[in-house]
Amino acid sequence: MARFYTLRIREVRPETPDAVTIVFDLPDELKETFRWKPGQYLTLRLQIEGREQRRSYSICTAPHEGVLAVTVKRVPGGLVSNWLNDHAAAGMEIEVMPPQGRFTPDLHPDHRKTYYLFAAGSGITPMMAIIKAVLEEEPQSSVFLLYGNRNEQSIIFRKELDALAQRYEGQFVVEYTLSRPETERASGVGGWFGKRHVLWQGRTGRIDAEMVHDFLQRHQPLYDDCEYF
Repeated sequence: MARFYTLRIREVRPETPDAVTIVFDLPDELKETFRWKPGQYLTLRLQIEGREQRRSYSICTAPHEGVLAVTVKRVPGGLVSNWLNDHAAAGMEIEVMPPQGRFTPDLHPDHRKTYYLFAAGSGITPMMAIIKAVLEEEPQSSVFLLYGNRNEQSIIFRKELDALAQRYEGQFVVEYTLSRPETERASGVGGWFGKRHVLWQGRTGRIDAEMVHDFLQRHQPLYDDCEYF
């Protein structure tokens, strides 16, 4: 039976108005115990309002980065997610169970694969670890990501994803789609009676079967060996 270990928070980094990344200090004696694969998760145990609470959050960092971190998005009415967003801080200690989960790719430097990833909202967290691991460990593989959110402000890891797409141009492609992009009224009196103008210039709508089909058609695999997450 897996046990919990006490880890100290090194940093709490805001990602969006409703999500934070929590970075843990990992002492040398626990590095082997907490060795993880991209796509795995951590279970946290906290005491909130006098009661024990356990929640699992996906690891957002790849093993080669040497930094263990999870990203937590607020859930309306969610006791733990809101508590962590409001109160987690550097120096705080939290009980953490070693990494678990089988949502992981089998990586090898000789692989030539095409990875298709689909995520919405905080579902990007395990994908982020997978993306960075593939780009680092499989230089001959390619990655295509379709990522859905409500609006631009809710896109977690936006800057990092864009930086990766630029750094690994031709190997990594990311497309965003927004279900409720922000709008603005036209200036002047007429704007109060006219239609609102959509500010977002990219794809809109929720990820559905039709959108996935279109995405796959526009991004044909470079290699026959494909994996889907």
